[in-house]
Amino acid sequence: MVEKVIVVVAEEKERLRRLKESLGLSEEEIRARFAAQMPDEEKRARGDWVIDNSGDLASTARQVEALWQELTLP
Repeated sequence: MVEKVIVVVAEEKERLRRLKESLGLSEEEIRARFAAQMPDEEKRARGDWVIDNSGDLASTARQVEALWQELTLP
C-alpha cells in the first residue's frame, strides 16, 4: 500500500507527560492506550526512517527538514 514508512517516536516518559497535559488522562489510562499499540521497537523496525520527537520542537523540525531534503533532492 505504501513504498516507505516514516515512524515518529518519543520516549515513554515524554509521551506520558504530553498526554497528561494535553488530554488530561491519568497514567493508568495512558498506559492502557500504550498497551493496545504496537511496541515501540517493532514500530522502529518497520520504519524506513525514524524521527525522534522526544526533544523540543526545534530538534524535531531539524530532523524533519533533513529527511525532507533527503526525500526531495535528486
